[in-house]
Amino acid sequence: MDCRQCNEDMTAYMDGELEGSAAEEMRIHLAKCPPCHGEYRDLRDSTALVVAHARELDPVPEIWNNLRNRIAEMPPPAGSFSIFRFLTVNRWATAITVLAATIALAVGMWDYMQYQQSQSDLEASLNGYVRIRTVAERFHGRQLAKAQNVSLNMDYFGPKDLKNPFAEPQPVSYTNPFKSEDR
Repeated sequence: MDCRQCNEDMTAYMDGELEGSAAEEMRIHLAKCPPCHGEYRDLRDSTALVVAHARELDPVPEIWNNLRNRIAEMPPPAGSFSIFRFLTVNRWATAITVLAATIALAVGMWDYMQYQQSQSDLEASLNGYVRIRTVAERFHGRQLAKAQNVSLNMDYFGPKDLKNPFAEPQPVSYTNPFKSEDR
């Protein structure tokens, strides 16, 4: 083992983290090398001193408050830009910006609500159209059944007095336009 490796593993050796042959190599190197043994002794004595004099610190609140105030009073480093510093210096600009953002949000929400209402009105209109169209198709089916002298259940086709506003009555053709022999 060389001195560099010894210095890297010294705290692990002190803490008992080296195992087997590595711990044995460290012990042999420390016995043969006076500089590394002196480093190990100093590290061991420093650790013992810290452990002997370690105590729980109880910070005084006045000290912490004084420290916080001093940090807050310190000027920012030269050349640094902080948006928070801008906000504290220009309070009116900050208030106007917040007001403008609030107004923009309110207008956006109002526009969105109007859009949702128009979508709801359109959907209701389309549903009404589909209902009217369904009744008209039933009426047309009843008229077709009358023309063909077929008896159908009239409850299925709806009221008798509805007229189809989308088409004029046309004579019914019973020929298939897709077959060549019927042309």
